[in-house]
Amino acid sequence: MAGLYRPRHPKRTVLYRVMCHHFERFVAEYEARFKLAYGFFRPIVKEVVERIFFKYAEQR
Repeated sequence: MAGLYRPRHPKRTVLYRVMCHHFERFVAEYEARFKLAYGFFRPIVKEVVERIFFKYAEQR
């Protein structure tokens, strides 16, 4: 039905659960595992994930 709003529940998504459980480990292991292939870890990535992604999910 067009125009029907369905509230989102970000904490119920697979993406949120994966990020919540594995993001800190990813950041901690990035340099050893991924730096050669993908370059240095950009600090903006962590900032955006923590400040926007997780904060948005907490507000919902």
